Amino acid sequence: MKAGNQGGFVGGRNGAPGVTGGRATGQGGSTANDTDNRMIINGLKVLGGGHGGGGGEGEKGFGGAGGNGQGPRLTSKYMEDWDGNIVEGGYGGTGGYGDDLGGTGGIGERPDLVAQPLYTGEVDEALMDMPLKDFCTQYKLSNDIFDRLRKLGFTTAGALFEIEDGELEKHGFYLGHILELKRVFRQVAAGRK
Repeated sequence: MKAGNQGGFVGGRNGAPGVTGGRATGQGGSTANDTDNRMIINGLKVLGGGHGGGGGEGEKGFGGAGGNGQGPRLTSKYMEDWDGNIVEGGYGGTGGYGDDLGGTGGIGERPDLVAQPLYTGEVDEALMDMPLKDFCTQYKLSNDIFDRLRKLGFTTAGALFEIEDGELEKHGFYLGHILELKRVFRQVAAGRK
């Protein structure tokens, strides 16, 4: 969320159980997330998750389960640019009506931040096949960065463009290393060597 916005993440809400009584069979469906599911509630900008479908009525005494409400799946870049206040999880569907036992309510999933590649632009085919050592030399990356990448199994530059945000920290890269790689990715995007 942009600086200055107050708010946060709200977990998913599970659906209510069904009540007794009923007719037909069925299972609630799941509603996928939609990052354009934005609303304003009490002056706050809210991004909501999906709503699970209600469970079907039970023909043989048991109500169907409510569907799961999927929470929003957002990248860190989306969250940086979004000017809202609250991100809500999904809402589980209500359990179906049953003669003997109402169906269970669906699960409301929490919002989830998902990884995104460090580089999202186009890459020249020749650059993809370039040996890692040549790439590091051409773009003036340190021997330390080359050694760390080589130890992780990188042999060509192409695989570098598939690295997801957060992966390098897990493997012992320091902030300076990551910023150097981002500098190189900006150079590649601008077509500079």
